[in-house]
Amino acid sequence: MRPYRLVSSAVLAGLMSLAASGPASSQAPAPPTTPPGTVAQPAPKTEMAKDTDKEKAKEKDKPPEWPKQIGGKDPAAYVKELTDPDPHIRNLAFQTLPKFGPDAQSVASKAMVKALDREIRTAAPVGADTTVVSAAINAIAELGLVDADIKDGCRLLGTLITDSPNRTLYRQYAIPALANFGRKAENGVTLLTASDILQDRSYEIRRLAVSALTHVGMDEHRGPTVRALEALTGTSIKDVSAAVRVEAFQTLVLLGPPVKPRPAGDTKAPEINKEMAARYMPVLKAQLAKEKDQQVECWARVAIMRFDPEKEINPKSLADLGQIIVKGNSMAKFQALNAISLLGERAEKQLNTIVNALQDSDPVVLDAAVKALVSMPYTSKQVLPELKSRLEARPEEYFKELLKVATKIIEEAKAPGTVASPTDPKTPPKK
Repeated sequence: MRPYRLVSSAVLAGLMSLAASGPASSQAPAPPTTPPGTVAQPAPKTEMAKDTDKEKAKEKDKPPEWPKQIGGKDPAAYVKELTDPDPHIRNLAFQTLPKFGPDAQSVASKAMVKALDREIRTAAPVGADTTVVSAAINAIAELGLVDADIKDGCRLLGTLITDSPNRTLYRQYAIPALANFGRKAENGVTLLTASDILQDRSYEIRRLAVSALTHVGMDEHRGPTVRALEALTGTSIKDVSAAVRVEAFQTLVLLGPPVKPRPAGDTKAPEINKEMAARYMPVLKAQLAKEKDQQVECWARVAIMRFDPEKEINPKSLADLGQIIVKGNSMAKFQALNAISLLGERAEKQLNTIVNALQDSDPVVLDAAVKALVSMPYTSKQVLPELKSRLEARPEEYFKELLKVATKIIEEAKAPGTVASPTDPKTPPKK
């Protein structure tokens, strides 16, 4: 089973830029070219090399420069080709428009929506081509739409998800596209929680729908929608696929429990509606008791903590997560370490367990262990020498860069005054 998307907490913001270049599999790295226990020393840089490094740093800070023309044509020319009788030309136009970058959105937005509508409703040769429809969905997802076109665009995506005779094909593209519009996707929760979607024959479609609820199922001031929570706890956490169950519990962690409404402009952390949250606890605990997959177990435990942090973040629940780090397979360890990361300093009793995970031969586990230490930076000061020793011995450049960032965060950490409860984690990147 692959590692899933919820991999770190907001505390790890300094590490996010490294995540994309981090180890992506559990395969062992190539053996070091230097003898064990030694670290290769770089050759001294010449002045020319130093100047080159400075230029590279400047280039890195520059915003991306998007092309004005591709294949000798500007965005307006490709917009015209969206109505070409040849489906191959229409397909290429949809594929090319996102490559012009954000500036092309205002030029292409309304035209893409009209072209998708025509493609859905018109017979060949002007429409009805499944390849072109798929390209149109992807173009809308990548380039986005101006606000005035979002309602019509989401309506068309909803039609493809629910009513199209080719909906089995289109759902894999349309569901993530709908999620990109978040709460602006009107009726998004209703569409995604329909029984025929959450019980689609494809587990990947079911997983995509659950993941999309993270984006469309949350209201900034009123918290998660009841319909989303009911669908997740009533159907998705019981799915036959462990991948769907992991996604469902992670989505519950991200959406969080029901909260008391707060007025617009209120930036304080929302207060949990304890009475409503308590209604979900029996089904969450019942599913945890049945769960056989350790990766799913990790997130079931965190979801329970999320819905009742005062009672459920306790030494026993943390020790249960720690046991998975000790005894689980690589991916289970990875999930448990990321779960621990969300709890920050409140998981300090598991410090020794995390430090022991630094000795794991799997680079994915090592990476997660480092980030778990960074999530509790003040507590981790006492084990910084061990962290340095372990990462300095690694041959990969990624871990050397990771050590620099981790060391800085840990060394600069101040003693926590009041430790915050993990009741509002930010959406993390995909691993």
